[in-house]
Amino acid sequence: MKFADLEERKQRSRRQDSLQDLPEWFYPELVEYLDGDLDERERRTAEDVADGLVDRRLGKIIKLASWEAADAPTDTSTLTDAERELYEDLVARMERFRLEVLAPTEGE
Repeated sequence: MKFADLEERKQRSRRQDSLQDLPEWFYPELVEYLDGDLDERERRTAEDVADGLVDRRLGKIIKLASWEAADAPTDTSTLTDAERELYEDLVARMERFRLEVLAPTEGE
């Protein structure tokens, strides 16, 4: 991975409302890149860009999960396996929460 590739993915993520497609190798390669032989300034810059990209993706995943929990159609084809696991957990929790909050209280 190169810094320019990381920056381009972040910029693309900012321009698109939907999740861009990421290959399964992206997160492991990102960690390898950040753990690699970078000078301190370059490392901090790359970490900031990576944080921004991950934060944007998390926001979009949370939004998709809330739509799914509300029975709205969603497209999850661009989720990585790690993101899909998070997404499914969020949907299940949101659905449980909705049932608990909206369920009639016993005895009424």
